[in-house]
Amino acid sequence: MRKIIPIIILLLVLWASCSRTAHQPFPSYRLTADTLRQGGLELLHNIAVVDGDGRVLFTDSTEDYEPGRFSVVVPDSAQPAHCYLLLMVFDPCEERTLVLQPSGDSIRSFGIFPSDSLPFKI
Repeated sequence: MRKIIPIIILLLVLWASCSRTAHQPFPSYRLTADTLRQGGLELLHNIAVVDGDGRVLFTDSTEDYEPGRFSVVVPDSAQPAHCYLLLMVFDPCEERTLVLQPSGDSIRSFGIFPSDSLPFKI
């Protein structure tokens, strides 16, 4: 019994250290915005993309966006750290998408593209 106790303690220490260092392949992001309502229309304005630590990484107050159309896309499953954030811009004439790419503690904007011609494959 005395020989088993050190092994159990070692396993518990290893398990605790592994569970603390485990992390997601890419950080979590959430979208915050003001909601504009007019009649039956609902749009997002003054958007901000916030990381899991609460840091604001991107803001936009010029465009209006469609609610429920914020997504994280990982085009290459072998490289999950290379992801894109997509937001659907409100445009009654054409489907357009804002493409953002996280890079460390910041996000860079690729621009707004027609939704059928994004600069990468989904």
